[in-house]
Amino acid sequence: MVKIYFFFFLIVSSHSFVPPHVAECPPLGMESHKIESDQLTASSMSQYAFSPQRARLNMQGSEDEDNMRGGAWCANSEDRIHWFEVDARRETEFTGVVTQGRDALNESDFVTSYFLAFSNDSREWTTIHDGYADWLFFGNNDKDTPVMNRLAEPVLARYIRIIPQSWNGSLCMRLEVLGCPVPDPGGALYRQNEVTPVDYLEFKHHSYSEMVELMKSVHEECPNITNIYSLGRSSKGREIMAMIISGNPTEHEIGEPEFRFTAGLHGNEAVGRELILLLMQYLCKEYKDRNPRAQRLVEGIRIHLVPSLNPDGHETAFEVGSEMSSWTMGHFTEDGFDIFQNFPDLNSILWDAEDKGMVPKLTPNHHVPIPENFEFNTSIAMETRAIISWMKAYPFVLGANFQGGEAIVAYPYDSLRLNKPAKSEQSRSRKKRQYEDEGFDVTEWGRGYQEEPEEDWRSRGYAEPEEEWRGHGYDHGYDHGYDPGYEHGYSQGYGHREEEEDDGGRGAGFHYSEPEDEPRLTPDESLFRWLAVSYASTHLTMTHNYRGSCHGDIPAGAVGMVNRAKWKPVTGSMNDFSYLHTNCYELSIFLGCDKFPHQSELAQEWEKNREAMLTFMEQVHRGIRGIVKDQQGNPIANATISVEGINHDVTTAPTGDYWRLLNPGEYRVTAKAEGFSSETKLCVVGYESGATSCSFNLAKSNWDRIKQIMALHGNKPIRLSYSNSRTQTSSRSSGSQKRVISGGNGFSSNSNASPQRMRMLRIARIRRLRQQRLMRLRLSLTTTMPTTTTTTTTAAPTTSWYDSWGLGEAESVTPVLDYNYEYKIDDY
Repeated sequence: MVKIYFFFFLIVSSHSFVPPHVAECPPLGMESHKIESDQLTASSMSQYAFSPQRARLNMQGSEDEDNMRGGAWCANSEDRIHWFEVDARRETEFTGVVTQGRDALNESDFVTSYFLAFSNDSREWTTIHDGYADWLFFGNNDKDTPVMNRLAEPVLARYIRIIPQSWNGSLCMRLEVLGCPVPDPGGALYRQNEVTPVDYLEFKHHSYSEMVELMKSVHEECPNITNIYSLGRSSKGREIMAMIISGNPTEHEIGEPEFRFTAGLHGNEAVGRELILLLMQYLCKEYKDRNPRAQRLVEGIRIHLVPSLNPDGHETAFEVGSEMSSWTMGHFTEDGFDIFQNFPDLNSILWDAEDKGMVPKLTPNHHVPIPENFEFNTSIAMETRAIISWMKAYPFVLGANFQGGEAIVAYPYDSLRLNKPAKSEQSRSRKKRQYEDEGFDVTEWGRGYQEEPEEDWRSRGYAEPEEEWRGHGYDHGYDHGYDPGYEHGYSQGYGHREEEEDDGGRGAGFHYSEPEDEPRLTPDESLFRWLAVSYASTHLTMTHNYRGSCHGDIPAGAVGMVNRAKWKPVTGSMNDFSYLHTNCYELSIFLGCDKFPHQSELAQEWEKNREAMLTFMEQVHRGIRGIVKDQQGNPIANATISVEGINHDVTTAPTGDYWRLLNPGEYRVTAKAEGFSSETKLCVVGYESGATSCSFNLAKSNWDRIKQIMALHGNKPIRLSYSNSRTQTSSRSSGSQKRVISGGNGFSSNSNASPQRMRMLRIARIRRLRQQRLMRLRLSLTTTMPTTTTTTTTAAPTTSWYDSWGLGEAESVTPVLDYNYEYKIDDY
């Protein structure tokens, strides 16, 4: 029998006095999906896209006609009687209802009034009335703002029905039901498995001032391992507070990776903020209690925790409260910016360069520069600028930002651009393809020009090793007279001309394994997937996707993780910026359907995420780490660490140390720095915990000597004189086979070469000279080039300045080129 309490003022609005025992009842779980879909029924529905399962508070709709998802439950307009029913599955003290209109861009559908009815068996219903007539509840005035109606006294029942009486536009609504389930006397054993809050953790929502006070209290309790600092100020002048937890929190220790957890990019996503505050308390307390795992984390990682990146939005949502905070209340900054997608778009810069074949020789595959107009761009929020400065101030290795509205881990790229058409065969030189088409023997390609075959470094996607170009770069660039390709060869590998590159560029990497019409993936795709799995699989419920996603928009087959570009692509995201401009690998962790749950849910949210957060932090030790020094033991800052097969490099910190996250396997790792010879090592990453040590000691390169000689000549072109009046025996020949250098032709010939081969070489030589003349003609029309002269003289008997390079006599038979090293590729 339904118990109905009758009072003259039966209904209490959300702004009136509410008895304490009534206000304590939380939502039953329409928004959070604790109420299952089979607990929801309705009198009818206008179409399947607007089924009763779409009636959850803050449900987001879709305007995609091919994949329509309604933003509410909508009734069939032809029916006369309409109702929506919720089965609580147990006796419940219902205390109120929150209603909302339909989520739609061009429609304004919402219920303006309704009755409430209750039942214990779903057959006999009793409507709340005042003794004279059924009590009419007033509903919404617009489609977005939630409206709460509380009951003055709870109603004990199992079923509740909302019976709409009037509406604007179509009959559509979203809702949440407030109530307290009655404890089951027979469920004592079941309740033993429920979460019991830990005594020293504070499970409540914190205002901005309360958040700051809590951080200060943690610092006072653990002053030796904590430090509080500010990233900057918000639009309203609030400090963006952060805490460091580490064995030495005030400075970076060599070899210790830096990690970050951030939350509150959107001020109404409260779960992440509270989880970070709880993590601060947990690490402090467990470290003091000598918990071995907590001690390893604190002493082995420098952990940065930022609970609220958008303090203005945080305060706005907090003032409105949990149930009344809508989908966008406090989402943006005070100036109206969505911080997460307010970063400079570096993806387009990198992808355009890849399409033009400029990566990595002219455009780096890492630390992509920020556009020059960034400082004067008024569309960048103050909070975003503070975050960017913070990212660049610390050598972060790994991080994650907590968000809400879904239960999944999203990894970059976040921006969407489809792949170019996949190539059907191995990339080849344009010239090589041309001669294949004309029937030449390509196995002899290039030998007449003293060009070295393409080495593995070209397919690995990084610049030619210094020791290679030192040995043959001069005869490679000078033996045919003026070579217009040399100007950019100086910046692109020292002699390997851009015209010999593949049309799409060797370094791009995206078209070798990815299918056409698919989003471009990061070179670290497999690593990002592992990082996402490490969190999602450890979370207690994130991989339980049999219920479907919160709003029905997650791609099929996602097991707790998704590539953001395939889901909800955004341009200028924090994750993409972090990956392309810094060394930090960052992901987005969406913590649940309800962005701002009732504080009674916080203890359960902590238990769901605690182990996942600890496990994710431990992933910062996955891969390789080391220090790059010179031969005197001095650290080398900003040295580049390249991994063969992965077209994304990282750099060393100012202290010379680096960390490169990698999955288990064997990797050829190369360290490069300006003024030093590169060094390559084989580094093995195992399955055991801990990063593999892989350090480098780099030797000074001959470029320092070259610059000194150039400085002595006033940085003017240096004229080299050689004798080419006599034939030389190549020091690189072996056995009885000799190659004769012809000064008149400029290419090597073999005495045993067939007439067909000689003819092929002559034709190739003619084509090459024709292309050089065309290039010189184009350049002369656009800019003034340095004067280039060719002379033939007899070598002086004295020792030349270049003898220290170890060039043999045969290697030095080259016409002379005057080259002004002050010219750069940017000048053209």
